[in-house]
Amino acid sequence: MPLLTRDPETLFNRVIALSVEPVTGVFFGEMTPALSIFPGPSHLASLLLSATRALADTALANVLPPQGVNASRWSAMMRDIASRRPYLWRNHRDAIDAGYFEPGVSAVISFPTGAGKSTIAELKVAVALQRGLKVLFLAPTLALVDQTARSLAKTFPNAEVQRERAEETLFDFDDEALPSISVMTPERCLAMLSFDSEVFTDVGLLIFDECHLMHPRDTDRSRRAIDAMLCILNFTALVADADLLLLSAMMANGGEIAAWLQELTGRHCLSLALTWKPTRQVRGCVVYSKAEIVGLNTQLVQVRRTVSNINPPTSLKQTLTAKPFGFICLHQTWQSQARRDYALLPLLDSQVLLSTGTRRGNRSWYLTPNGNKVAATLAAATGKSGLKTLVFVQTIPLADSASVAVVEALGDANVRLTPEEKQQYDAAVDEMGSPAHVYVSVDAAGVLQASCACHHGLLLPAERHLHESLFKRPDGINVLVATSTLAQGMNLPSEVVIIGGDSRFDDTSNRMEQLEAYELLNAAGRAGRAGEASNGFVLVVPSKVVDFDDTTSAIHNHWTSLRAIFSQSDQCLEIDDPMTGLLDQIHDMAAPSPTARYFIKRLPVDASAGDAPARALIGRSFAAFRARTRGDAAWLETRLAAALRLRASDPEVPDILSWQDRLAASQAFRCRLFATLGNCWQEGLAMMQRLPSGASG
Repeated sequence: MPLLTRDPETLFNRVIALSVEPVTGVFFGEMTPALSIFPGPSHLASLLLSATRALADTALANVLPPQGVNASRWSAMMRDIASRRPYLWRNHRDAIDAGYFEPGVSAVISFPTGAGKSTIAELKVAVALQRGLKVLFLAPTLALVDQTARSLAKTFPNAEVQRERAEETLFDFDDEALPSISVMTPERCLAMLSFDSEVFTDVGLLIFDECHLMHPRDTDRSRRAIDAMLCILNFTALVADADLLLLSAMMANGGEIAAWLQELTGRHCLSLALTWKPTRQVRGCVVYSKAEIVGLNTQLVQVRRTVSNINPPTSLKQTLTAKPFGFICLHQTWQSQARRDYALLPLLDSQVLLSTGTRRGNRSWYLTPNGNKVAATLAAATGKSGLKTLVFVQTIPLADSASVAVVEALGDANVRLTPEEKQQYDAAVDEMGSPAHVYVSVDAAGVLQASCACHHGLLLPAERHLHESLFKRPDGINVLVATSTLAQGMNLPSEVVIIGGDSRFDDTSNRMEQLEAYELLNAAGRAGRAGEASNGFVLVVPSKVVDFDDTTSAIHNHWTSLRAIFSQSDQCLEIDDPMTGLLDQIHDMAAPSPTARYFIKRLPVDASAGDAPARALIGRSFAAFRARTRGDAAWLETRLAAALRLRASDPEVPDILSWQDRLAASQAFRCRLFATLGNCWQEGLAMMQRLPSGASG
């Protein structure tokens, strides 16, 4: 029989057998014959044999149709998707075996970064489309909205996909109905639920990516968390039969969230939280020799005694250089404190320039890490080595500054724009009015005159697409400097992630505050994405100068706080309901914050039902679920009463509700704003009617 017509398992078993042969007349011990082995063919055949046995079970094309789905149409769709993603990972198969595809089953998924959340979400979308249902996909940033919409359009070419655009004030739907797949931010969804709720009635699946956005980050200033929670509550009240899918790599309490959704919908909700991931990362921290840092600090003290300057003179600053080392953990997480589990390696052949600060009290000087410049210098080195490198910084000005520093270090990339990239560049120039006002420079021949680009939330869509395309290309730029918008679920082919600082300035406390663990781990998760690279390297440039004494293994105590973060898995955040803190604040404080008042104005109003709609909404919240679970009915009742008292004390809440009152409540605006706009509109109409015929033109 010709070899190519045989079963693969038979062939590989045959190769293994042929790779081993007894040596005649040679024995070990009494009767054990010596063997002559060809290890290469034998090992390769063993690996292929294992893969052959597993591939049939993992092939996407072999996934059986769910209940109520036409088998032939399902098979055709799976074959089409399999042309790009042919195999399922074990976490995907476990989800399907648990009933993930079945109608009426919601899910909370907290797979780690890079573990295939997008794949499992697209399979749930496929099931909904096959059942003739519409899909609503929520993403926290416009950049992720755009990426998600483009990915879904590629996966489902026969489905109409529309996305929220930055320049729109409302979705633009020709037939006043949602398309097959809608992608938008939770804020946009909440607004549409308020004044165009009818379009959601035939949605069968809501997906909320990066759902840890619901967790309150700063209840005094940020409204994003409360908007996200209100979006979920209002949607489930309106579309009670829709399945829900919440996704976040950062979620530690997925089981609790699933139990809440199960109570909220009255149907089964899976909690899927396998910690396995297909990629591996090496994570390290930038440190400096203790001897060098002691020498620099001594220099600062000596010069401080001789001058009256508030800040160090420029001549001194230019001498504050040190050689950066990487203190790199040999395990995936920094759980160990043993020196043997960490390697100390030089990062550059040259030194980097540190910076200084001045203490307020005694005006003494101290070293600061100059993190943005150091991160840019390290990125230039990795980019020069051909490694795709993402640099995360905290603000847009820092992103601009680091991008310029990388370009100065690397020079021009000599990358010619593709026709599509040229169109994007031209669109950005047209929008801004001049090539001088866009981020990248392109010569007359269409060649990029830069080796780095930046990425942040204020980029024009055309610029964002151009910068992402240039970074994705194997022959494109190797360095992209980004703010945290890129850490929110964006997938780019980065091999190295450099985090330029682990803290940001908090203007309420007037000091630097360390970033939350989930923020740092989410950024780190961008390194080594499955399908792009099997390994990733993460390097943190701390917000303090961390020194290390290799003779005594003593390290600066700031590293301990970083170890507390990077010793955790991605699932590090116990999500809370933003209503919890707001309701406590309303109950305990005489003057609640603007965010608390915003929340109160968002509560539903109905003159005929009194306080019942507001009570119902709060009663369905995650905060209320947690109170019931811990048996604390008193907490819920006292907070409800306080919230309703605060709303009743608002002089703008009338006894009889007009359309302006209802619209103001749905948008959390002051009623007098809509009354003023309405009066202006009426006056304008009256003025138009008084004009002579033909004068309006």
